[in-house]
Amino acid sequence: MEVRSTGSGILIRPFAWEDWRALWTIRFAQLAEHGVPVEPSEIPERPESGVEDQYEWDFHHVGDVYLRGGGNFWLAWYTVLPVGYVGAQDIGGAIELRRMFVNAT
Repeated sequence: MEVRSTGSGILIRPFAWEDWRALWTIRFAQLAEHGVPVEPSEIPERPESGVEDQYEWDFHHVGDVYLRGGGNFWLAWYTVLPVGYVGAQDIGGAIELRRMFVNAT
């Protein structure tokens, strides 16, 4: 289900695998806001199951973490630019918000 904010140009839609690069574009914008510059060339081509990075493990396992049960992962777009995400995980009996970021620019 897509949600479009009338007049703002904002579109929110569930994550799809063709949005993989967009997800990482947003993540790198988040890191840059915290002073951690990352080159766009460092965007992984696809999920890497062997990644043990505690800060990004869930991105590499988005199907297992967010896309099960009542959870989901959504991307926000401003016109054609990815600008934010929200990740909610079904933990059994509740949905836990695990990720949320909106680019400040």
